[in-house]
Amino acid sequence: MFGFKVCKMGFLLKNPVHAKKSEQGYFYILLTSGKSLSFSRIWVNRKAVVEKKENDKTIYEISDWLTYRKTEKGNIVLMPSKNRDETIIYLFAECGFRGSSYIEVINGEVVYEKYYYHSPRGSIGTSKQGLYKVKNGTVFRIRRTGRLYGAPETITLKVVFTPKGLELIEAQEEEDEELKELL
Repeated sequence: MFGFKVCKMGFLLKNPVHAKKSEQGYFYILLTSGKSLSFSRIWVNRKAVVEKKENDKTIYEISDWLTYRKTEKGNIVLMPSKNRDETIIYLFAECGFRGSSYIEVINGEVVYEKYYYHSPRGSIGTSKQGLYKVKNGTVFRIRRTGRLYGAPETITLKVVFTPKGLELIEAQEEEDEELKELL
């Protein structure tokens, strides 16, 4: 599964998301709330998980191409997908000190969103994280507040499918020709 993090200084990091295995043998990922100690469990279908051994440790990698289903009780289950036109990614937008972050999805779908608290009540900051269903050309507009120490407040990212998988690149804002004429 593709995982991306927009750091406090505005850099974009790409990290794979790994699943955990419950005592009953079911796979899941946890979206934590940080210091508040609450979490959300997102279930992963076993067909979407590949088991790998590294240095006497077992790592459960999640397929890059996913879709999802919601159960009657509201649980989310990530499923493998044969469709290579869309997938699900994890995105974490870190806020500035004593600030917050917001993620706006254009031409995509929000599967699940949650705030991450950098202190028990969020007074040091609250960052947005979530799972998003994306396709080629989906745009994310990330707004961040707080002390960013020179990093940009607004970052626009565009999803681009490549032969090696999926990339998030910084998108250029299109200029409004009508606005130029009025000014």
